Order: sequence, then structure tokens, then C-alpha cells
Amino acid sequence: MKKTFTTFLFFLFLSNFAFAGSGIFESYVIVKVKAGSDTYYDLFATTGNPDFQGNSLGTFTCSESLIIRGGQNKTYKSGTDNILNSRLFYRVFKVGDDPNTATWISINEGFDVNLSSPGDQQWTTQGGDLNNSNIISGLANGNYKIQVYSNADFTFNTGSGTHYQNNGGANYEASFTVSNPITIGTASATPTVICYGTPATISVASTSGGDTFY
Repeated sequence: MKKTFTTFLFFLFLSNFAFAGSGIFESYVIVKVKAGSDTYYDLFATTGNPDFQGNSLGTFTCSESLIIRGGQNKTYKSGTDNILNSRLFYRVFKVGDDPNTATWISINEGFDVNLSSPGDQQWTTQGGDLNNSNIISGLANGNYKIQVYSNADFTFNTGSGTHYQNNGGANYEASFTVSNPITIGTASATPTVICYGTPATISVASTSGGDTFY
């Protein structure tokens, strides 16, 4: 029994050693909130940037925007390990809905630069037509969550795998609210639909022979 347990520990050590030659040591998501500039949010990192996890990104109307502009991973490798690529994933769902019904959207992070420490590399995507989709578009009033994680495929001398930074499997999560208030006016008007969930205007018109309310 002792010999079996020792053998198990030996192979466990080898397994951990085989996967210790590479990984993701920092991870970020780049977000543009309303008319603001592109902002780096920490995922797996501790910097002066705001943390994405637990962040409230604000309240939006359909005329405003919330855009995932890209992401960044910093990776390390040594020995026979090699990092092949880098990606960011995000999904959006309404609070109370099953997150697993939401579709993951992937963003490829291209190789950026070799960092100062041997084997350390930076992978970044920021801006570009593929990353300019306004999350707010088409959303009804309510509270929402954005979940994010990143990964990187790698190879080593006897195989391959994928490194993840996903908050221990729970994903990194921020929240926001969509709120389109109703405005009541006193002048008659012809209603115009601007977008789904847009602020609505209710008009009251006076006619001869009595007041009729619409």
C-alpha cells in the first residue's frame, strides 16, 4: 500500500511538472463605457486598473453604448512548452436567467511582443471592427451580468493543452443596468420608434367636444 501511494505521488509530481512550464500570469479585458475611453480592467492581475470582478459598469439607455473592445494575456513558457495563441471570451445575460443559455463570444488576441523575462509574451487585441458590437443594443430594461474568461493553447514535449484564467471556473463577472424611463408630455406628437427599449413619450391631445386621452 505504501509503495502504491508513493508511486501515485511520483506520477502526480510528474503531471504537475509537465504543466508547470507555461501559463497565463496576467489577464485583462478592455471595455469602453458610454463615451469614455478604452479602459483595461484586471481579470487575473493586481494593478492600478479597476477590477472587472464585482464591478458595476453603470446604468444605460439604448442610446448609450457598452463595448468589449478587446483583451490582453501575458503568458510565460519554459523548457519544451510553447504558447500557441490567446483568446478572450464573454457572454451577457439578464439577472435571473440561466447563464448557460447565453452565447459565448470569442475574441482572438494576437501576439504582441516578447517581454523582458525570457519566455514571457504579451498577446493583445484592442479595437477593430470585430470588437465594436454595442452590448446594449436590443436589450430590454433590467439588470444584466457580463461574464469573461481567457485562455491560451499550448504544447509540450509529450502533448498539448489549454491554460485558463477563469476565476477558478466561476468566470469574472461585472454588472450593468438598462433603464429607459417613460416621459409624459402635454403636447401632441407623432410617435417615432428609435430603437428597441427606447425612452417612450406619451402625449395628451385636446380636441373640440371634449378631452380625449391617448
